[in-house]
Amino acid sequence: MNANKFFFSLAILCVITFLGVFFIQGSNNDLSKHLILSYLGITGFAIHNIIFFYVAQIYSSKSMDRKYIGMVYMSVLTKLIFAISLPVAYYLLNSQPQGFFVMPFIIIYIVFTVFETYVLNKMAVMR
Repeated sequence: MNANKFFFSLAILCVITFLGVFFIQGSNNDLSKHLILSYLGITGFAIHNIIFFYVAQIYSSKSMDRKYIGMVYMSVLTKLIFAISLPVAYYLLNSQPQGFFVMPFIIIYIVFTVFETYVLNKMAVMR
């Protein structure tokens, strides 16, 4: 996958996700208080995808199979750490958020994980 197609796809994904979060969470009074968590999640996952796109591009162009697999593991690990630490930090910093505040964040995590899997799969097949 070339950079133009990646950035175009990522931009569309981010816009759709931002709008979806805005309309779904914004219309629910209980969830609207937690919009910042969703926006931080979208931004963080987008930056994560950009970083690992460039790393994957380097490893896929040089036929470095072991390093490419290692990069995939590192991507999963860093995304998992981010996906756990951000809601925990948000929970600790805010006074008694209800337990369901994390549901939109989990959906965002799944959406960006599917996107990242699609991109990395395309890059691996192109090798």
